[in-house]
Amino acid sequence: YFGHRTSQAGGVLDLDSNAGCNIDNVNNENITYPESVSPPHGEYRVGVHLYQSCDGGGMTFTVVVNNGGVQSTFNGSISAGDDTIHEITRFTFPP
Repeated sequence: YFGHRTSQAGGVLDLDSNAGCNIDNVNNENITYPESVSPPHGEYRVGVHLYQSCDGGGMTFTVVVNNGGVQSTFNGSISAGDDTIHEITRFTFPP
């Protein structure tokens, strides 16, 4: 998350897009592991949270999970005012 961009296991959040409603026009955030770091084995849960609505509206999203070369894509939307974390998928690494 934005307050701790590098996990103890080596995962990295590259960018907190539009933080504080400073619109950067990137609209993309990636959590990755460098090639030199193997992610911990286990179950991963992927969620989406509309932390703040800068324009008062909802949002659409696309989540792409690459798990050992197997790629899955998930699309959805969250309504304005919805402050829940939406679980998108779970997967086990290694697959």
